[in-house]
Amino acid sequence: MIKDKAPSSISQRLSVWIQAWQKLQFKTRILIIIPVIAIIVTCCGAVFTPIIEELAKIFVPRALATHTPAASSSAITTPLNSTNTPLPCAVPYPPRYGFECGQDGWEKTDYVQERQAVEMLTTTQVMNRDGSNSVVLAITADFTGSKGDREAAYRTSCEVQVNLNNFPPAGYETNVVDLSGKVVTAWIWASTGSTGDLSHKNGVQLFVKDVKNRNCYGKWINIEPEESWFRIYWRETDAAECDAGFDSSQPKILGLMIALGDNAVVNYDKLLTIYLDDIDW
Repeated sequence: MIKDKAPSSISQRLSVWIQAWQKLQFKTRILIIIPVIAIIVTCCGAVFTPIIEELAKIFVPRALATHTPAASSSAITTPLNSTNTPLPCAVPYPPRYGFECGQDGWEKTDYVQERQAVEMLTTTQVMNRDGSNSVVLAITADFTGSKGDREAAYRTSCEVQVNLNNFPPAGYETNVVDLSGKVVTAWIWASTGSTGDLSHKNGVQLFVKDVKNRNCYGKWINIEPEESWFRIYWRETDAAECDAGFDSSQPKILGLMIALGDNAVVNYDKLLTIYLDDIDW
């Protein structure tokens, strides 16, 4: 039997190799190419790097080159409800008003003419009594100028308040607020200079207005010490002044008044800052 002659010329040998290569499956070709590339990289280094990159574009599946990592599972997202709107901030009780989610409905009082000293009302994060960070209601009061200047501009006092029906306190979302027999407490921090004239100290008072707009202002508490937290309270039985017929079982408004001491003559050249936090009962 006569055997086929082996290809003698280089061109013939190359032709045979090409035909054999074309008969191989794609996966088999990859298995052959990868070790070859590894050998070339090891032996020749950076010289063949551009060539290797071009070969990789041809022989390596595009899916490997275009793979995009999945989004991190640690991404922070805002919880949404069924209508795709942000869920309300949920802070457990106590306190009734803690301002961790914003102003909780507190606003400055505009209807009392002589109490217009609130320059700005906002929330800010500060160090709390226990050394932790806490969001508080920040009241900027403008008592600048002389006693006459302040009286002419109705800036001898100011008030901030919340409507208990429109912005119910924590724990009263579905219940009617009743403050009869209750002691309302809050914490105050005041900037340097807030105490004022030492012979006529400035002070704060918590107050309550009932559904018939009858007021009850709690005990006057001097603003001291400065630059430190101190506790204030409202209690009907020792209130400074309550309108006749006031009904603490049907409160509508809860608020805080900040006022200069009677006959105070101190001239202020800067705004005062009062922080209000952790209102509870």
